[in-house]
Amino acid sequence: MSSQNNGIISEAKQPYKEPFKIGRFARAYGPQLGILAVFFTLWIIFIVSAPKTFLSYQIYYAFMSTIPFFAIMAIPLTMVVIAGEMDLSFPSIMAMGMVSFILTYNATNSVLLAFIVALISGLFIGWLNGVIIVKFGIPSLVATIGTQFLWRGAVLVLSQGKSGSLNYIRESFLYPLLVGKLGGIFPMQMVWLMVITILGWVLLNRHKFGAHIYLIGDNVDSAKLMGINTGRTRIAAFMLLGIVSAFAGVVASFHVAYFWPSLGDGYLMRTLASVFLGGTSVFGGVGTILGRPRQQPRFPGDESSPEARQPNLPRVPTQVAPVERRVVRGEDVVVECALEEGLTTTARRGFLYFPWKGKLKSIKSVVLMYNSDAGNLTLKLY
Repeated sequence: MSSQNNGIISEAKQPYKEPFKIGRFARAYGPQLGILAVFFTLWIIFIVSAPKTFLSYQIYYAFMSTIPFFAIMAIPLTMVVIAGEMDLSFPSIMAMGMVSFILTYNATNSVLLAFIVALISGLFIGWLNGVIIVKFGIPSLVATIGTQFLWRGAVLVLSQGKSGSLNYIRESFLYPLLVGKLGGIFPMQMVWLMVITILGWVLLNRHKFGAHIYLIGDNVDSAKLMGINTGRTRIAAFMLLGIVSAFAGVVASFHVAYFWPSLGDGYLMRTLASVFLGGTSVFGGVGTILGRPRQQPRFPGDESSPEARQPNLPRVPTQVAPVERRVVRGEDVVVECALEEGLTTTARRGFLYFPWKGKLKSIKSVVLMYNSDAGNLTLKLY
């Protein structure tokens, strides 16, 4: 479909929908299908070997009651790993969140306020982890090992190494909301796992934050050239893991209505196994919550991307004769572009990439001018 306006032709490309093919589907979702195949194979083996146990509702109720405690933290940890980072301090954040909860409740007698303070403490610890890693350049593995011991020590000091009952939470509306039974049979912690999983998938695959996470993990230098604030994005990922870890600590303690200073110690390897067995690469840039992520744009100069070797250059609108149309060749464009293809008479959003050795803050404005007579494109910086 095309339209003519003042001698300029505008084209609109119809989206192409590829036909479904089993082979392409298997290649696209290979890691997920492989893990599912292993899961169902083991499940069948367990059912055959112990049918009374694995065909009973009780065993699955036990799974739904306990697995969410570490699976909840695997969602934001996946984002941290995709960004090329690592966080080993989340078990200590679980305990520190509960210490904040108990201290706040002892001072205010408010379960709701204590719950909010617990989440804020997790958010703060995540922010502190991110600042140490981003601002001081300390590797995340080293930094979070240190903060894990730091906050575990703080838990022991503030709680004086004592455990305690949390029976008072049973009278709060938060108790059935967090660890009650939906319909009398379905554990609420499993509901929260489902909610956090869906939100994590949306954030990673349908929000610019997720696109930035993938780009940073794939090539942080390219992400910086794209204008992404890589430091802020990485700090936000650690903050997200911090607040979710504190939430998981509260839910785990509410489930038994008791607090132990060792809360979270047994969840480190389980959570890491959930992340890496789910297909997330330890090197960053690759990983999913559910299914394959949408294709993310890359910096045209990034040679690690096949698409980068042949940048998608737009055809520039030109004045044309009624029977002849002249299009500027890709090699005549002086900057690499990441814009949609097709001629247009309206402004289009996209990215321009060009070498610049000066300070980016010194650029006040960027003007892209097209000379229809000479057939060239000029980028001017002011």
